Amino acid sequence: MTRKNKILIVDDHDGFRRTLRIFLEWQKLDLWVLEANSERAGVQKALKEQPEIVLLELRLPKMNGIKASKLVKKVSPNSKIIVVSVFDTENFQKRFLGEHISDFIGKNEFDFRLFRVLRKHLKN
Repeated sequence: MTRKNKILIVDDHDGFRRTLRIFLEWQKLDLWVLEANSERAGVQKALKEQPEIVLLELRLPKMNGIKASKLVKKVSPNSKIIVVSVFDTENFQKRFLGEHISDFIGKNEFDFRLFRVLRKHLKN
């Protein structure tokens, strides 16, 4: 039996999480898709599950995604964190891409760019 890659979606919008989950399941990447609806739940789930990839919304209710990404990286150091946001990803890439954030994807481009980004960051 092959081991599925774990991917954690952290976003406070139920509809977006559900849409992204369906999209990921259609990609045939052998993923185990996990969800968290808040930054706190995301950090707890990352600690417990140690996902290969965390798709993290930049704007969360209690903590911004940059701070949340640092906490996720602290509890799950091998996770690749990919920020998914409606914000101008180019400006955020220049500012935050580095030791704790592996990539950025705009929510308006996930349907054509996410697959390539995931393939790039998945181990197998």
